[in-house]
Amino acid sequence: MRQGNGDVRSVTVAIATFNSESWLPQLHRCMQEQKGFDKDIEFKLAIFDGGSSDNTLTLAQEFGFEVFKNPRGDAISAKSIALNSVTTRYLVFLDHDEYLVNPGSVANRINAIEKNSSIKAILTEGYSNNKEEHSSNAYASEFGEPLSAFTYRTSCLAKYRLNSYKSRLQVTFDDSLMTTLNAGIGSPPLLCELVTCGTLINREYFVNAFPQLKSEIDLVPHLYYLLAAANEGAQIGMSKVDSVRHGTSTNWRQIRNKIRWRVANRFALNDSISSAGYKGRSEIIAASQISERLLDNPNFRAAMFIPYTLLVLPVLSDALYLAISRKRVGYLMHIPLSFFIVGLSLGLRVKQIFGISSGSFRYDGTKG
Repeated sequence: MRQGNGDVRSVTVAIATFNSESWLPQLHRCMQEQKGFDKDIEFKLAIFDGGSSDNTLTLAQEFGFEVFKNPRGDAISAKSIALNSVTTRYLVFLDHDEYLVNPGSVANRINAIEKNSSIKAILTEGYSNNKEEHSSNAYASEFGEPLSAFTYRTSCLAKYRLNSYKSRLQVTFDDSLMTTLNAGIGSPPLLCELVTCGTLINREYFVNAFPQLKSEIDLVPHLYYLLAAANEGAQIGMSKVDSVRHGTSTNWRQIRNKIRWRVANRFALNDSISSAGYKGRSEIIAASQISERLLDNPNFRAAMFIPYTLLVLPVLSDALYLAISRKRVGYLMHIPLSFFIVGLSLGLRVKQIFGISSGSFRYDGTKG
């Protein structure tokens, strides 16, 4: 096997960590499976740590992970550092509470991308869940929160994710293991982040095609939208029988706290996290949107979330559909969480108008 920077068959699995010692043993087992599947692929394993105070760094070194410091501390910065610091051709993004179920996930996707140079990234089929886990984890894995669910109508669960993409993008290839699609914004816009859920990207392509990624850290979550807007012939893939386990939540309070953080950062217009999240995504989509349909404008769709919720019947209908189709009564929490977002958004908007500081929130939703 050839060695060195940019080797055709070299890949780094990048993991954003912060006090992640309880997750690292499972991640290590998962990575050993991936490495053992195809020994012709050079695997490099790296964590990008935001200042852990537990045994994360010690464990990572024992397990053979390369350790990078992440001074800003957040996961977005960790993924930007990964993109610009590693030297392998391919890069896989995992959060510390995720692991790949299929032991051939990485190798199979590298083999597929090498057969078709138009493919710039290959996603997993999405998050898998089971009946034993808390409904809050299934809901958070699938949609994140109600506003994103309403605006983008894109499921991230393995059972539904591919259909969300196939209904909006042109399919160029489809078999039992892989579907490839022409990259595009979609109608309504897709929620697609190439730095989550175990996605594999051609790192060399992105750093060369978009040099602004070097200095503009908060563009990294928007790789898909940069690709869709700039490269008409680009394709993405979605690997089948290739899910990701996700253990982000054990109760609804955790989801509510994350919602508070997300909404607060939507109103922090000059905040870097806001630029990396909803605000930045909506700006790129709006700037590149070919369709003139108002319903395809993410800002308009987000604004419609308020009447959607306050009219009650639309949000009730969605909640009932989700609870029945997913066979989880907990999905009815879509209703109170939607009202929580509306109330919090209106309160923050009033404070913004009158110049009243609302303080800052940490990622867990508590006051900073």
